[in-house]
Amino acid sequence: MYDYSMTWLLFALLAPFLFALTNQIDKILLGRYFTHVKATTLLFYTVIVSVLIAIGIVSFKPSVLAVPLLDGGLMFAAGVIFYFAITPFIKALSIEEASRVIPLFQIQPVLAYIFGFVFFSETLSVSQALAGVIIVAGSLLINLDLDNRRRFKVTVFGLVALSCLFYMLESATFKFVGGSYGFWDASFYQYLGTAVAGICVFMVSRGYRADFVKVSKEGGIKLLAGASLSAMLSMGGRMAFNYSLLLAPLVMVQLVQGTQAIFVLVIGTLLAMFIPKHGKENISRKHMVQKIVSIVIVLAGTTLLLLG
Repeated sequence: MYDYSMTWLLFALLAPFLFALTNQIDKILLGRYFTHVKATTLLFYTVIVSVLIAIGIVSFKPSVLAVPLLDGGLMFAAGVIFYFAITPFIKALSIEEASRVIPLFQIQPVLAYIFGFVFFSETLSVSQALAGVIIVAGSLLINLDLDNRRRFKVTVFGLVALSCLFYMLESATFKFVGGSYGFWDASFYQYLGTAVAGICVFMVSRGYRADFVKVSKEGGIKLLAGASLSAMLSMGGRMAFNYSLLLAPLVMVQLVQGTQAIFVLVIGTLLAMFIPKHGKENISRKHMVQKIVSIVIVLAGTTLLLLG
């Protein structure tokens, strides 16, 4: 029987593994079906799954509707923020390998400390400042294009930074309010928020609707199956992450999420080696060395920052 600490760690590790699987599936789908439409069209499948999960929760536990309006609204807002957090991430994933995008998310703790320093006059210790420099250095290294005069990919870095800001706000909101309620209560409002945000975008944007209809017709059942699997794995990872947030400090959970970069690299490499038709990773020696060294640097900096 697991003790308390092992329970949160189990779910905290499950989340990045499921997210890594989702990242690789999304990369395959984006390269195969979304080259002539907006990449963010893929998000509507996540919206559909969010609707189904919200309906399932309220059917299973109608008492979730008894949550006070203000608290329910804040958890709903967290779901809306989540939708806008994955939008720039999907765009970044459409133009770069998953193993190069995911490590960049470790700048999130750095942004959190900068945010605290600027707006709340919080101070950084020497070890925290050093850790921030190490993380940024690793992020810069993995973002260099070795095949194009070592050009820095500003667009990818900017998209991930924007996504990090939204994720940081979403996690803080869920942690702040969700901890006062049960897991299912918090999850219902969060998934509802994601669903409503996506549906609103779908209804307002004519181009979004046209792209969704076009790609659905062209992709057929294969796209539907792949996108649905990706969305369900993503939702499973999200639930595991949120559950671990209710059991352990945000800092510790965030630290474990750094393993996602390792999972992504391992899965991507295995796909490229054994199923090259679906593998999207560049596994040449110089690129693999660059990725591994960068991930090690970023994880080392993250560990120093969060535990220092």
